[in-house]
Amino acid sequence: MQPSNDQRVGELVGVLVDHFRRLKRDFQVTVSDRIPLSQKSRKHFVTVARCDDVTQPDFAKTRDGFVLHWPMSR
Repeated sequence: MQPSNDQRVGELVGVLVDHFRRLKRDFQVTVSDRIPLSQKSRKHFVTVARCDDVTQPDFAKTRDGFVLHWPMSR
């Protein structure tokens, strides 16, 4: 059983790196607080914000793209 607050991001990156090594291809990881998004030939960004006042993940529009409001308890 996986604990509710367990993070598996590092494990996922390790599996992907191993996969790309076997294929003899480069694998690049970029860590950022904003995810680039192309929508109708326009560049936008998606950011994630942890919020006390939301119970479900929810998107909102911003000046340069979107923000994903993520509940603090998740």
